[in-house]
Order: sequence, then structure tokens, then C-alpha cells
Amino acid sequence: MVKTVLSGLAALAVSAGAPAADITYNFSTGAALDHGGTNDTNAATRAASQTIANSLASAFSSSTVSGSFVYDASSGLTNPGGALNGLADIYSGSSHSSFNALSGLVSGSSAGTFSFSDPRGFTLVGNDASPGACIPVPPATSCTPPLVDLFQFQAESTSASIGIHNIVPFTISIGGSNYSLFNARLFWQESQIIAPNTVPTADFLTSNALLATPPSFYGRLSLDFVNAGNTAGTQYFVFYDGTTVVAAVPEPETSALLVAGIGLLGFIARRKKRPA
Repeated sequence: MVKTVLSGLAALAVSAGAPAADITYNFSTGAALDHGGTNDTNAATRAASQTIANSLASAFSSSTVSGSFVYDASSGLTNPGGALNGLADIYSGSSHSSFNALSGLVSGSSAGTFSFSDPRGFTLVGNDASPGACIPVPPATSCTPPLVDLFQFQAESTSASIGIHNIVPFTISIGGSNYSLFNARLFWQESQIIAPNTVPTADFLTSNALLATPPSFYGRLSLDFVNAGNTAGTQYFVFYDGTTVVAAVPEPETSALLVAGIGLLGFIARRKKRPA
């Protein structure tokens, strides 16, 4: 009987996530920033691209994003030096990755409510690996941006037209053209000022190793879009600051069963000690 109860409790503990590497986390953001971003560096077209990026951000004005994901801090390293000029490492197992089961909901925007999901992504860790910014900003010709820390959960690769994409996206119409979500990123970067903070994020990494838990301080969420008719074209980013991540609370039923099981073990132990 005791063995049976112990087996049941062990199974329950695993299902509750106690000894398992996978931990479910919930995330939420502040309101979308009033300006977007773009990867267009062409001087002749950048202004037009920035206008589209800002129009996307405007469409999501006042919206927030909430959702969940699974993080495995024991996931193996599969691509050392695989990003950011070979200075960052990518954690993405062939069958089970460090970042899984992403699910998100965009709500509160005038454009409507949107959902997205992705079964498998990866984590990028770079200690002094990401180009920062010159503060104060000098003339471009005299600035060599410092390298700063970056910790990022990424649903897909940065190319919307290459490779297999598992994301379940949504599409929004801006100026008569459709723009589709092709990636979602939660990231924390040294030197960024992330509202509601008023000071830059401090140095927080000492190596490229996976953190035991996601950062507890404010980060940024980026929803990345591309023109639905030109997936190899310019990318546009809608940013959400004030992003927080917390471990999900076990279901009340699961906790109650675990407590009841432990109580039953105590009762059995007392009976066994009782004199005949």
C-alpha cells in the first residue's frame, strides 16, 4: 500500500513540474510603444519603411500582450557561437528545446484581438555579445557601440523566408497591404531603458550559460512582421516594454491532491508504528 501511494505521489510530483526540467511561465507586457522598428538600412527606402513600422505600432496602440511558455534551463547547447558575430550561443535541442509552447494574446487594440502560438523556439544567450548604443549619441562616424549582454527567447529564426516555420501567426492590414506575424521575441538587454524603469538595465550576465530562470527584471517583447506578399522583404517590429515573466502557479486541484497524498502517507506511517 505504501509503495502504491509513493508511486502515485511521484507521478503527481512529476506532473506538477516539481523535479522536471520544464517549467511553465506566464508573461505580460505594458502597452505597445508608440513607435515601431525596421531592419531596413537602405537610405533610399528607410523613411518609408519606418512609416510602415510606426503605422503598425499605431494599430496596436494601447494593446498589451499576455501568454505563457515553457522553459527548460537544462537544455543542451547545439549551436555555440551561432549568432551575433559568433559571440552568443543558441540553446535549441533537436527534439526538445529550451523554449517551447509559446502562446500569446494581443488585446486592447483598436485593430482587434489577436492570438499566436509556436510549439518550439530557442534561447539566445550572449555575454557582452550584442551591439549596444553610444550614450550620449555622438556623430555616427565617431561611435563604436559597446558590446552588451543579451538574453532572448525567440520563436523563429530571423528570416521569414528560409527554413521551416512552426508559428501560428495572425495578419493585419495597414494601408491596403497585409502584414503577417512571423516571429515573437522576449528579450532582456543591458543598457536599454525599459519602461517603467528610468535607468538602463545593468550588466546581468557573466557567461553564455543558460540562466536557471528567466530574468526577473523588466524586458521587452517584439512582435515581428513582414509583408505577406514578400516574406524575404523588409521586417517591421512592434515593441512592448514592461514585460514581466513569472512562474505559473500549479492548479489548485494538483496542489490539493499532493497535500492529501502526503497526509495519507503520514497516516499510514502512524498506523504501522502503532503497537499490535
